[in-house]
Amino acid sequence: MTKNTINPERLKPQKIKKLLKSKEEYKIALRLQMVYLISQGKSSREVAEIYQVSFKNVLNWVHRFEKEGIEGLKDKEGRGRKASLSTKDQDQIKNTIINISPSEFGYSAERWTGPLLLKWVNEEYETNFTATTIYKLLDKIGLEFQNGKGFVPQK
Repeated sequence: MTKNTINPERLKPQKIKKLLKSKEEYKIALRLQMVYLISQGKSSREVAEIYQVSFKNVLNWVHRFEKEGIEGLKDKEGRGRKASLSTKDQDQIKNTIINISPSEFGYSAERWTGPLLLKWVNEEYETNFTATTIYKLLDKIGLEFQNGKGFVPQK
């Protein structure tokens, strides 16, 4: 009988982290694990380093757990900045990148590049995105850059 093994070198840390953040149950479990480590004597800074979050976040989860139990580890409604692009806008951007050449918008390029996409999105959607934000958006809408092909759906 063979054992199923996982080869961690094949797994991209970013994809694993994205999965952990994708479901509410995973987020709650991670937060509970942080609280558990604090209860075992680890410092908030040690736990923060392990989970790559700020120590203030760790303390926040501990205090919320003490006051509200598991409910305190759940995300509260209405937190965070509202998205400047709607889901519909994001879908339109993805469709444009995949199906429409920049030349159709008056640009001299045949393929979208990060800087060109940044310029177009900021003009078209009246945003003030930075290059970092554009690349986060591309990841969010499921696109990645491949040499010779431009932006393509993520595998």
